[in-house]
Amino acid sequence: GNTKVSAGDIVIVNLRSPLIDKGERADPKDRYFRGNFLVTKIEHTFKLANDKHEMQMTVMKDSMESPLPGGVNEEPRSVQQGNPEQTTNGTLTPAQRRELNSAGTGAVVSASRNQKEMIEKFENDSEFQEAWKRLKARHPQVEKAEFYRVIYGESGGKHTAEYISKRTGKRGAVGLFQFTGDTAKGLGKTKDEILRMTPAQQVDLYSNYLNGPPRYRGGGFGSLSVFGAAPSFHHRSDDTVVYAVGTDKWNENSWYRPADNGPITVGSLKNFLANKNSKYAKG
Repeated sequence: GNTKVSAGDIVIVNLRSPLIDKGERADPKDRYFRGNFLVTKIEHTFKLANDKHEMQMTVMKDSMESPLPGGVNEEPRSVQQGNPEQTTNGTLTPAQRRELNSAGTGAVVSASRNQKEMIEKFENDSEFQEAWKRLKARHPQVEKAEFYRVIYGESGGKHTAEYISKRTGKRGAVGLFQFTGDTAKGLGKTKDEILRMTPAQQVDLYSNYLNGPPRYRGGGFGSLSVFGAAPSFHHRSDDTVVYAVGTDKWNENSWYRPADNGPITVGSLKNFLANKNSKYAKG
């Protein structure tokens, strides 16, 4: 980490191209993720126990070194559909957005505090940390910050969380990572067995889930959050349509829809997991 880096600064990014992994001839640096980027958000995390400093940054750029393929230069569909950062206050400067966000609402402040409490709880759980180390060894591309965001977004950190449909009253997904019945079955478990597991045991099960198929690849656009909702789309760009308007899956997953009720995209899945309210009837 670097304590001098803050929102509004320019950082140089040079990420490895994912095409290299496919055996294709390509520039070793990804054309989309290289050059100067503006830091729009940053979180500094300090861990005194092991003298570690990490930075989690959201960055953006407004130009490319060469023209993009047809259609890519258009405004991302996720922005058109109500990205909370780029619709309601898209004309504000980064400093103005930070001031607006710092004012916040009680709900936002409360969620942030709850998330920190969840992380502290798991950081002090030695069994959980050993399970995290095992997962990290199998899936080195998984970042701990996003790993915690997924847990908080899915279950609020409650390993006994169980979704109950308000419309039908039927049982849904369960556990820290909200395993569905089909996912549990594919992992050789039942939902009841998962609910009896400790948080650490559920992390080990989630590690098996990341092995696929499809296997979580991470890197580039790869999103651990999206992997839980639509595994085959986790490595796609935010404007990729996952469920088109009017399809069965679009009707069944109304909570994933963007603000304008348009198609469910990779971006709207990310926004839902980052901003959703608790949906759990018990746990």
